[in-house]
Amino acid sequence: PVGLGGSTIEDSGVGDGDATSAQKGRNAVAESKAGGGSQEAEKAKSIVMKALGGSKTLDLDNQNLTTLPQAVLRELLVRDPSSDDTSKKYAHRIKTFSLSKNLLRNIDEQWINEALPNLDTLNASYNKLETLPNALRNAPLSTLLLHQNSLTASSIGTSTFCCGGGEGDNFMLANRLTHLDLSFNAIEYIPEGLFHLSALSTLVLSHNRITILATKSSSLGEEENGGSGGWKPGLPSLTHLDLSSNKITDLGDFPIVLGGCSTQIQRLKLNNNEIKSIPNSLGLLSSLNHIDLRGNPQRGIRAAILDGNCDSMLSYLRNRMDGDTIQRLKDQQCEMGNLAAKNAVGKERLENEKRPSSFKSSPSSGGRNKAEMSKQASSNLTSPLAETLRKEIDDLTIQVNNVYLSEAKKYAMKKKLAMQKAKLIKEERRIRTENA
Repeated sequence: PVGLGGSTIEDSGVGDGDATSAQKGRNAVAESKAGGGSQEAEKAKSIVMKALGGSKTLDLDNQNLTTLPQAVLRELLVRDPSSDDTSKKYAHRIKTFSLSKNLLRNIDEQWINEALPNLDTLNASYNKLETLPNALRNAPLSTLLLHQNSLTASSIGTSTFCCGGGEGDNFMLANRLTHLDLSFNAIEYIPEGLFHLSALSTLVLSHNRITILATKSSSLGEEENGGSGGWKPGLPSLTHLDLSSNKITDLGDFPIVLGGCSTQIQRLKLNNNEIKSIPNSLGLLSSLNHIDLRGNPQRGIRAAILDGNCDSMLSYLRNRMDGDTIQRLKDQQCEMGNLAAKNAVGKERLENEKRPSSFKSSPSSGGRNKAEMSKQASSNLTSPLAETLRKEIDDLTIQVNNVYLSEAKKYAMKKKLAMQKAKLIKEERRIRTENA
């Protein structure tokens, strides 16, 4: 027999009774560890079972976590016996994941990628997050709450969570996310990837370190990464924008870009910044029903006007411009909208080219559908004019369905589309006659 120190019992002078006691002690330690693991597993199971109840919310709030618990992750990946699909896990039923008020610096990719594939809401507020998982780009989230963390513009910009990190990439988050809260972080400028979130309606960037919104101005941080820190064309679905309590000094052409691209904007908060001059072009944001410009060092507009209702303030700003200036600024807004639409068209075409041909059209049960067969037949009637017309028709078809365009612009494009289709039909008849 061997003693606790590694020597034999005889050499150490330990009797049989003491040896038995030592062995019992070792067994007790092993049982304690096993019991701890068992308790951890039981607690994880309890958390997951509770999450599978009515709200489908996995609640890990206020646990002082520095890393997400592996025991809960393992439980989430257990097969769901309530489903006939053997590949379904408990994780597939979770819709909301709340992990606020912890000490997390990052979120493991596996939690988003594998453990929680059907998330609608992620609340990671009140942590110490410094990075975001790239797996977020393919998450079907509608709400993402990241306020009160340590995120910077650079950490958001270098991740691929909102745009995939490459031109033409088109990920689920960009088309699903409607509410994003990045308030109370350390963001110095607006990362370009945010402007690719086409479904986003609410963007909260208050209590950060943003200084400039002018599109043509570049902040040092993003300029080094090949970008510009100002407000860019994009965000066609935006209705609520909160930029309050930053360090913004210059709005520049922000009202022109916002008005041209985010035509549904309703609420705009720019209060408690360092804006020295309020541009009259803000008066052209006619869709607004709330605007807050208070708490800025500007001296051009009286406090009584800033405290008044939105319509009165917008009217005051418009009345400070003559008709020619208003028209010129409206034309610039339209140009910004057209630029955003053009970029969206280019992106959609690139995505379509990337897709396998089998995904570009939906074949009917009897083979290709009539539209596809008609297109194939038309493609046999070629001429330089016919090819040009087909390309124009494809471009116009995409643009007509683009959310950036006003109804008047869409109507004009529909008329042009009908005209180009008529020209193509005429050209195809001419080719058939020549080939007969």
